[in-house]
Amino acid sequence: MSAQPKALVNEKITELYGWTAESLAAPVPETDYGIPVLKKQVQYFRESYAYRQGGLGNTGPVALQGDVSLVHDKLYHMVNMIKLDLPFFQFTNRGYINSSALRVLKACCEEDDLGIAGAASTGKTFPVGAYILEDWKSAPHATLSFVCTTSMAASEDRIWGAIVKMWQNSEYKIGTYVPHKYVIAYGKFSDSASDRDFNSAIKALAIEQGREGAKAIDTLRGRKQLNVRLVFDELPEMETYVMKGAVNLESNTRNEEINAWGLQVIGIGNPSNENDAHGQMCKPADPLGYKSVNPSVPLWKTRTGACIFLNGEWSPNFEAPENEPVPFPRLTNRAGLAKMLARCHGNENSLEYWRNAIGFWPTLGIIQTVLTEELLNKREAFTMAANARKSAASILDLPLAATSAWPPLER
Repeated sequence: MSAQPKALVNEKITELYGWTAESLAAPVPETDYGIPVLKKQVQYFRESYAYRQGGLGNTGPVALQGDVSLVHDKLYHMVNMIKLDLPFFQFTNRGYINSSALRVLKACCEEDDLGIAGAASTGKTFPVGAYILEDWKSAPHATLSFVCTTSMAASEDRIWGAIVKMWQNSEYKIGTYVPHKYVIAYGKFSDSASDRDFNSAIKALAIEQGREGAKAIDTLRGRKQLNVRLVFDELPEMETYVMKGAVNLESNTRNEEINAWGLQVIGIGNPSNENDAHGQMCKPADPLGYKSVNPSVPLWKTRTGACIFLNGEWSPNFEAPENEPVPFPRLTNRAGLAKMLARCHGNENSLEYWRNAIGFWPTLGIIQTVLTEELLNKREAFTMAANARKSAASILDLPLAATSAWPPLER
């Protein structure tokens, strides 16, 4: 198992994100950030306001700061919002930092077009769900978020289900959850309201295979709001036309003067094929494409934004000694990877281990190895069948051609 990159270990979190295990575990400080209108607000709404402003210092908005070292970035306020509204969200445990969650949240706060790639159980979906919920709550009247999955039936077990559960268990319930509409909506609405009537909402959208999925993407055309979020969960399972959804929404542009952050697109998935929708979104901007990156690269620029990579072998659980319980049970751990490797007969270069444990796009060498094994198996089966035909011909004293039909023809 490869060593964890130095940029991702516990000791570097403070340098990268401004957080320590102690500050992440501590209560959110009480402050109005020097903004008079925030004095009578509870801290959650102060953090929400600060996040929507793009970050605040202790004496006013970022734009008015002379010393940028006093300014908090959007990630700082997002983390505080989550700590206050979703106390069950696990940033730390026993002094260990959930670095995967911080990496995802930081990328969500900074990138307008973000691909998220990685192995199973690396912490992709839950942090994005928390981000989408808190981002919407910070300006529910002016935010429209679409959460896309392959079907409504599957949505309950994926990011939409996670968002609903978080909303139901949150400390500050903003909006109304309407189960049969698959929406969390802000403001008044009637039972006869159509999907287009929910313009200040978080809305689940089914992107099925074929024509029905294309129709769903077309419904995004012309939707307008100051802040629009388009999230694709399990993007590798969707057809490449889904990216037209982003084109349909590009008229929602950023204008910070009116606090409009425009369109943000997030695509989540376990890498499968460089040419599928997820592979195309995450493709490096470098002319060499995927040849310019490898499983040791945590972040790269894409043709339209950025991609963050979560290698299963970088799990924050590896910060804890082997004789301790894992700090984050839902994330990849040593025992899980060991079982995967055993299932793959100890072959770290097997396609299944590469996809499920490492979570990177298979290299040509790995694909060729798998194809070679498949071809050998097929050749062996073909040879066995041919030998069986020869034996049958010999026993029945028939011409070999007559045995091409099985069972053999009656004489």
